[in-house]
Amino acid sequence: MKLIMIDQAHKSRRRTLPTVIEDLLYVVATVIAIVAMLATVVDVISIPDSAPHAINNQQPLQD
Repeated sequence: MKLIMIDQAHKSRRRTLPTVIEDLLYVVATVIAIVAMLATVVDVISIPDSAPHAINNQQPLQD
C-alpha cells in the first residue's frame, strides 16, 4: 500500500517545463546572490590593505 502512495505522489510531482525553468532561475539567482555577497566581503577585507598604498601612490594633479 505504501508503494502505491509513493508512486501516486511521484506522478503528481511530474516535472513540467515551466517548473524546470523556474527551478533553474531560482538556482541562478541564488548563485548570483552568493557570488555578490562573496565579492562584497572580499572588497571589504581588501580595502584596508590597499587603501594606504593608494593614498601614498597618488600622482599630483597636472594642470
